[in-house]
Amino acid sequence: MDNLILKKAQQSDIRKIAPYLAEFKLDTENVSAEQFVIAEINGNLAGFGRIKPYENIYELSSIGVVPEYRKKGVGESLIKHLIKTCPANEVWISTKIVEYFRKLGFEEVDNVPEEIKQKTLRVCKNFYESVTDSYYMVFKK
Repeated sequence: MDNLILKKAQQSDIRKIAPYLAEFKLDTENVSAEQFVIAEINGNLAGFGRIKPYENIYELSSIGVVPEYRKKGVGESLIKHLIKTCPANEVWISTKIVEYFRKLGFEEVDNVPEEIKQKTLRVCKNFYESVTDSYYMVFKK
């Protein structure tokens, strides 16, 4: 994509991201700039995502693409970058869009770390009546 820049988020970027986190019903727990990467196109926020650390695992979390930049490779570029820079050999995700992440190399699993299960229960219950349509996936480097 022309003029796509991926970079570590600064605190000022979190103020830009925050409204989208709420609008897109994404994980807002323990938001800190150090965890986020932003995508910019021609100086405009195009997307964002983070690697959220837990005690024993890392989760790909809070991935969002600003509507006007969707279907242009922004999300895929962010995800690949976050996976590459993640300090672990496994990257977990809970998602409702399984097919999208399967195309990027994630696999559905039944044996899910308790930390991810509990996070899904905490976060998703704030947005959705049910978390039974969330799927757990892992990417193994």
